[in-house]
Amino acid sequence: TRHLGARPYIYGARPAPRPQLRRLSASYWFISLKQVEELKRVLGYPRFGFSQEQKKRFLELVFEASVMVDSKASLNVIKEDPSDNFILECAVDCSAGFVISGVKHLLKLKAFNGIRIVKVAEFLEKHL
Repeated sequence: TRHLGARPYIYGARPAPRPQLRRLSASYWFISLKQVEELKRVLGYPRFGFSQEQKKRFLELVFEASVMVDSKASLNVIKEDPSDNFILECAVDCSAGFVISGVKHLLKLKAFNGIRIVKVAEFLEKHL
């Protein structure tokens, strides 16, 4: 079982339309429908104790700050947890520069198809 902070984010190198994102190298944050479904599932874990309103607001913030990707790729790269291949699929489909994650089996890859896979702290240290 993962904690919420370990969920991966996809980060690309394209100009951001929103001023609040411009400070992050003027790039988009990407998310796929599969990631949204996983996020909804994880937000519902009783151990987090989020109210319906908190879950709704969090998802609204994710949608405001992200570009939705209709992922078409089909990969079988992550052997430890094949259900997480959708993370790399989204990254490949949107030509991301980074996957930002705390998930150990993703971090172990370090990169995939030229897409760097880094921890949040490493990303923030180098890009903010």
